[in-house]
Amino acid sequence: MSDGQDAILVALILVAAVTGVGFAWGRRRSRAIALRVSRELERALDPTDATYTWIGGLIGFHARFEVGRGIREAKATLTLMPRHAPLYLPVALVLGRTDRLHVTLYLESGFGGEGHVILDRALRSPLLRIEGRERMVERAVAAGGKGYTLLATDRMLLERMEGILGSALRRGLVPALRHVALVPDLATLYVQVVPSDGAAEAAVRLLAEDVRGVGGSAGAARMSDQESDSGEEKGGMQ
Repeated sequence: MSDGQDAILVALILVAAVTGVGFAWGRRRSRAIALRVSRELERALDPTDATYTWIGGLIGFHARFEVGRGIREAKATLTLMPRHAPLYLPVALVLGRTDRLHVTLYLESGFGGEGHVILDRALRSPLLRIEGRERMVERAVAAGGKGYTLLATDRMLLERMEGILGSALRRGLVPALRHVALVPDLATLYVQVVPSDGAAEAAVRLLAEDVRGVGGSAGAARMSDQESDSGEEKGGMQ
């Protein structure tokens, strides 16, 4: 075997070793994040039942929670970085991919007015489309060194959305908060965050605390009361 062939063989062995070690590390890391996020969601929602469906085993999960008392159900989707694919991971980082958590609360009763708090970078994504944006009141604000855009169907709700952003800042959520939405047509409260430690729980409690006045949700009030009784403030977000 020539020196060139030896070098190729060594390179192939090294790639295989890095891939194998990276897969094992990435799998453990992704599963640990998924389990932590699921525990945080269940602490905040206190569901009567929960169903999880893994996405590809290592990519994340879909979850459905039965909550009751003002909330018909809650749904969550966690998508994770491809830590188990060390050869693709650098590409994902260059493309700006991050872990993402989407949580939607479906209320039993509707409410009036649509509002959004959106990270400016997320607002520029072609994947995000706000129907009727041209008819909304809009305000650009800065929080925690990041730029956000507030959208609402009226000025009173716009002030409410700014209050939600202020609460997120106090909770330490702003570094990872990407989108909060109140959608009256679907009677839903939605939040998207980067699921750093404590962020999933803090994000759900953010909806419970700050949006119950908009949505009039007994379930949201119940979750906020649980937080007050515990005497603890969860944060560190995202």
